[in-house]
Amino acid sequence: MTIISRLSPFLLCLLLLVSNLSHLNGQELKTVNFRSPLDIPLFLSGNFGEIRSNHFHSGLDFKTKGQSGLSVHAIERGFVSRIKVEPGGYGKAIYIQHPNGYSSLYGHLMDFRNDLAEYVKSSQYQRESFSVDLYPKPGQFSVEPGDYIALSGNTGSSQAPHLHFEIRDSQTQNPVNPLLFPFEVYDSRAPQIKSLYIYSLTGRKDLKEPLQISLSGSNGTYKPSGKQIWPIDIVSGIGVETIDFLDNSSNKCGIYELKIFFDDGLIFSSKMDEFSFSESKYINSLIDYRIYDENRKQVLKAFIEPNNSLSIYQYASNQGKIQIQDTLIHEIRVQINDVHLNKSEAKIMVRLNPGEFDEFTVALPYYSNFFSFSEKNHFEEKNILLEFPQNSFYDNVFFYYESDSIPPGAFSRIHRLHDSSVPLHRSFKLSIKPDSLPDHLKPYAIIARVSEAGEYHPAGGYWEEDYLVTKSGSFGDFTVCIDSIPPSIQYTGNLKNEVLRAGNSITFTIEDDFSGIKSFRGTLDGKWILFDWDPKTSTLKHKTDKALLPRGTQKELILRVLDRLGNIAEFKKTVTR
Repeated sequence: MTIISRLSPFLLCLLLLVSNLSHLNGQELKTVNFRSPLDIPLFLSGNFGEIRSNHFHSGLDFKTKGQSGLSVHAIERGFVSRIKVEPGGYGKAIYIQHPNGYSSLYGHLMDFRNDLAEYVKSSQYQRESFSVDLYPKPGQFSVEPGDYIALSGNTGSSQAPHLHFEIRDSQTQNPVNPLLFPFEVYDSRAPQIKSLYIYSLTGRKDLKEPLQISLSGSNGTYKPSGKQIWPIDIVSGIGVETIDFLDNSSNKCGIYELKIFFDDGLIFSSKMDEFSFSESKYINSLIDYRIYDENRKQVLKAFIEPNNSLSIYQYASNQGKIQIQDTLIHEIRVQINDVHLNKSEAKIMVRLNPGEFDEFTVALPYYSNFFSFSEKNHFEEKNILLEFPQNSFYDNVFFYYESDSIPPGAFSRIHRLHDSSVPLHRSFKLSIKPDSLPDHLKPYAIIARVSEAGEYHPAGGYWEEDYLVTKSGSFGDFTVCIDSIPPSIQYTGNLKNEVLRAGNSITFTIEDDFSGIKSFRGTLDGKWILFDWDPKTSTLKHKTDKALLPRGTQKELILRVLDRLGNIAEFKKTVTR
């Protein structure tokens, strides 16, 4: 008699129930209870693992009714372990460490709780810096579940008011999918599968476009029009264009789980439970980067390139590649699951027909150099040097190079480096020797990326002998130009009088026409004062107070702004309150 057959019916049912709950659709259920960080119903504008430029979205974006200033609360007891203020990224952010092994993060905040705000402001004045990254002592700022900690906002790299919220493993600092915890986020909508793609992975696969199969359907069932049998190569891969939606929101979200079956056998699966920030850039190998670069469509590749170490892959037989030799008809089934167990499927029938992929061959079969992804690579032509560290690419690259004439306002030829739709995992060293540059302009020289429209975008640069050098994280067209114009400073108030009359705040708009703002410094009678910096609106704002500028007194206000090539702008006025 087996052990299971000796169990009582009640215990057997309980065992099966626990087994189903623990492994339901491969989803690990978290038993930790957190309260909501907001006092309003939770609707999402972005979810965990959603595809962003060069990274995965590491948390949830909670809608805040299109406004800033909503109360934000600690989700569990613990202590404030970190407070960070920066012009980009999460802007003003609070990190709380909890005793259950998790930490929570609250980003894009408008302001902190009074005691936290005073601690931050004191540190900013002590360091004479708007940007600070602070680590209070454990217990210095303890919190209980539901304690008010901040006001929601739109600081940092936020494009609209919302609360960015994360849960992390405290030991590894890996972000964990918050929807694995019992937050009241409702989702009864199955993911949408828009298209499937068949990739030929034989020969020069970089010269072959995938075959797109458009799908239609709803309520979890999607299929192509008609009952066509689609061609497949001897070695092929599958791509999926898919998105997810949650209840009460029109925002497109990323998917949780992807599975590919070939003749009912699982060949590939990925799941978005947790990831490491160090692996996030592998997202450029997960997606079809060429399609993303050209039209921003997100196609997930269900096969793994040689230099792709993403941990979200659960299973990949033969790296997810399909290999067949026969001419029989086979079935490919795609299954998409969201974290709330809503499921969608699509099926196509395929048969070996390698010749069909010749129709999708793209241009430029020649190449200048062959670069192995696993080795360091070097390229040199007249007035240009390229150095690629090991594992710069996700697969081997048949690199091509050409140059064009010197464009207007530039001081070197245009150097065309391969194809911007081919992603890089690591930045390479780019060295360009100008074709003609007067010595007096050398301090103002900068490498610029040239867009298809002929516009210049700064890429940085420093001198190594006769070469201007920078690091680039992508291929493209590059040249050398100059920036000798200082930034602009515009006071936003009334300047009719010689004396600037300050109210509750002093606000400036600062801008630079090319290389970008590097730093700024404001003083009152020579003493540093705090300006909040918002690059999105090019706004510097100083909140006046009686300790720094007592009412009725006059002091000299000086604001200096420096761009990335050392050009300086200065604003100087007597100010009174």
